[in-house]
Amino acid sequence: MGEAEPLLHFLFVSFPAQGHVNPLLRLAKRVAAKGPLVTFSTTLDSGRRIRAVANGSVTSDAETDSFPVGRGLLRFEFFDHGADPSDPNRDELNKLYVPARFERPGRHR
Repeated sequence: MGEAEPLLHFLFVSFPAQGHVNPLLRLAKRVAAKGPLVTFSTTLDSGRRIRAVANGSVTSDAETDSFPVGRGLLRFEFFDHGADPSDPNRDELNKLYVPARFERPGRHR
């Protein structure tokens, strides 16, 4: 008996902003279509949006979902990024992720 060839597995982890998630998700789908298993990971908040847009393609409430894409599989793994769900600035990425700007010494406005 011959052993089955191990399935290649790629992991894509995206920053939770539309300009990052959408292009990386498209790339993940293209890679998965060639035959390997691809895991796409981002925050739970972005994951909820992906599920809402998928219109039933990703139907499970579990945090891990997978479905066939071309000759491969695309799987989702979402993680909690630790932001307080009641924070009104939760979706304001500039306030959450961009460090404070400091003036350089010797420069005056």
